[in-house]
Amino acid sequence: MGYRMSRNKAWLALAAAGALFMSGCGGGESSAVDGDGSKVVALEKDKVTIILGTQGAVQLAPEYVAAAKGFWKDEGLEVNVTETESGATTAIAAVVSGSAFSACTGTASASAAIEEGAPIKMMTLALVGSTSVWVARSEFLQQKGYEESWSVEKKLAMFENATLGMFAPGDSTQLTAMFLLKHHGLNADGVKFQAVRNAAGAIAGMKRGAIDGMSTPREIAAQMEEQGGGTVIVDYAADVPFFGKYPGLTCSINAGSVKEAPETVKAFVRGLTKATEFVKSNPDETKQILLGLPGFTEKSIDAALPALQRARPDSPLFGPEHYDAFQEFQEAVGRSVTKRYEDAVESGLVKNALGAG
Repeated sequence: MGYRMSRNKAWLALAAAGALFMSGCGGGESSAVDGDGSKVVALEKDKVTIILGTQGAVQLAPEYVAAAKGFWKDEGLEVNVTETESGATTAIAAVVSGSAFSACTGTASASAAIEEGAPIKMMTLALVGSTSVWVARSEFLQQKGYEESWSVEKKLAMFENATLGMFAPGDSTQLTAMFLLKHHGLNADGVKFQAVRNAAGAIAGMKRGAIDGMSTPREIAAQMEEQGGGTVIVDYAADVPFFGKYPGLTCSINAGSVKEAPETVKAFVRGLTKATEFVKSNPDETKQILLGLPGFTEKSIDAALPALQRARPDSPLFGPEHYDAFQEFQEAVGRSVTKRYEDAVESGLVKNALGAG
């Protein structure tokens, strides 16, 4: 009988790769004012790394701003923000290995890792709703006789036997497209998905006619419109009511950090909450901070930042209602979620950090 790696061992193997990708977290002790402002508490780690599972994502502006404006430093925590081209799996593997404190990825990627035995828990809610859109190749729309006044169902029906782009198999770009087709009573079985890897690949694929459309973040859709001959036909936030409670993005931590570094977790949550408040109240300064970082353009920021301000929740608490919406989404695309809310989400420390628990 051939040897088959168990799910837990598979994640340990990936974690080894993640450890090679990341530098160590570092860290002696530090201190910060407790959530109620009454006392100084010791942090178990004073230097940690957060890894973002994508590059140039306006949806994660609070994570960039928290570092740039010193909101984490005010909590006694030095945070190194790192991006990866390799996607969510590499980001999560770095958390499993302990070389990263937290990974911000699509909720579907984090949940899939938990289902497969990765020792992580979803910690903060980074996005409720969606800042994504459905962009279609303009020539394809002309061939179909497209009219802007069509219903969402009629627009999506054009793609039942088309070729759609995705960044990687099983990622949010593919799953969201499948969900939307099925949610509107359409057949997704005839759709062919073509991996494009990144924004440049999506633009090139649309320009040469290799893909007919794609479900993608708004800032990438803006580039596809400008450079790839694309047209946005469905805005999920405005056109698809289901996404009102859907948890699109989350930041996960190693389950061991819940017991081993609770004060560090709470400091992280408080700093990120302050950064979210700043982004919502100061879009112009947020834009300037992002423009100073590689991978951001004025057009992509202008396209996505207003939607982010609406979709980023005031509270980072990942609640049961969000998990229920996520389960509904997963079931619609043929993926079961077996973990209970309390086993998949660390809500206790988040509530404590916010003074609610």
